[in-house]
Amino acid sequence: MKPDTACSFITDLSNKGCMEIAMLVNECAVSTCKASIFDFESKNIDREIAKHIFILPIYGENELIEFYSDKLERLFQDNDFYECQFLFLLIGDVHVSDDAAFTDMPIIKQLRYKLRNFVGPIIYPVKLSQQRLTSDDRHFYEIHRFISSPVPNYSSHLSRLKKIIHGPFHWDEGSGALSFMNNENGYSSLINHDSTDMVFCLAANLPIRELSLERSKIKTIEELEAFRGSSIFKLNLSSNYLSSLNGLSEITPELQWLNIAANHFSCVDFRLLPKSTEVIYAHKNNAVDFLIGDVGGVNLKRISI
Repeated sequence: MKPDTACSFITDLSNKGCMEIAMLVNECAVSTCKASIFDFESKNIDREIAKHIFILPIYGENELIEFYSDKLERLFQDNDFYECQFLFLLIGDVHVSDDAAFTDMPIIKQLRYKLRNFVGPIIYPVKLSQQRLTSDDRHFYEIHRFISSPVPNYSSHLSRLKKIIHGPFHWDEGSGALSFMNNENGYSSLINHDSTDMVFCLAANLPIRELSLERSKIKTIEELEAFRGSSIFKLNLSSNYLSSLNGLSEITPELQWLNIAANHFSCVDFRLLPKSTEVIYAHKNNAVDFLIGDVGGVNLKRISI
């Protein structure tokens, strides 16, 4: 893979505005190649480059949607690009009041749909009649950050997760938090998934620190085997079908915070917790027996039963 600041530009090489933007953005990059959007095919893109910048001219709310969609559809079906990042600069005399209104344009919605399986695609408007992209423009700052930031080494795993889950999930790179909760219906995106083993194997490649698996129909801790030895310190397993903590210490040895509320525990044996555990929520269970006395060196600071 070439340096992180290496980029390819795909644009209308005959469009003066596009080329001006390309030259300005090119100042941030170490090594680039240029391709025309009109004869662009995924096979023509240098696969050693991890960042691809599309500078696309638009002149109205609906123009060129089908043209771009056809070209991009073939690109986004190519698994070799799951490790790549994409930046879209849509330029032209777009008659919208602000960037928020810009995102409601049909072409933006179609791009976001095409990009749904990719990691963090960025789409910016460059309204040539109202706002030229300059070195002090806030979009330029974001573009520079896009080019200069290293591509995460787990991008392909994250992209494949998005492809196989067929539902919402949330990944926060800053905190290392992963959640499969669908906020629209209050259930996990995994609840009807046929292959949670595959999902967990892909997720285990992410630098997860906080994992939320509430309402995921998990019956045993062994189902989390893919995360064995992980650095997860916060684990939410509430509203599942768990009845035992067997194996938790081996799978999450650095665990500090655990939520097992609203499961099927008749007995919660705190001796099975990782020694690093400080907080546990175990309320809304059927437990009549909590073995709290000898917790095997676990220094619990907060218990909710």
